[in-house]
Amino acid sequence: MPKWDAHQRYDSPYAAIIPNFISGALHNSDLNIYGTGEQTRDFIHVSDAIDAHLLADKHTVTGSFNVGTGRSTSILTIAQLVQSLEGRGKIVFSEPRPGDAASSCADITKIARLLAFTPKIYVENGIKELYYHHKKQLTQSSVS
Repeated sequence: MPKWDAHQRYDSPYAAIIPNFISGALHNSDLNIYGTGEQTRDFIHVSDAIDAHLLADKHTVTGSFNVGTGRSTSILTIAQLVQSLEGRGKIVFSEPRPGDAASSCADITKIARLLAFTPKIYVENGIKELYYHHKKQLTQSSVS
């Protein structure tokens, strides 16, 4: 599942979409969406992913577990949320990339039941947290 944190790269063609969109909005650049933007993903905050691993480490239960939030969010929704925080960054659409999945969402039933995993940071709050972190860094670096 896609995850994000304050140290993810945004300056690569294959950068994670959330830091890429945040950087675009902060620099008043295009927020490029490949395809229609209706593609969905289950975005999990890095601290929730870490919590899932720590829970697994504490339990004797073995096996494979899906780690995510169990919620899908469209790429267009992510772009609009980021754009609303800064009021800048134009959303533009490009040709879809070959091989991109139309939808991806983790079934977290097993990890919730066996390890009592519950995600705590959903995409809306996580994006705001990451956005303000990057904005603060940008402001500090322009003052220096």
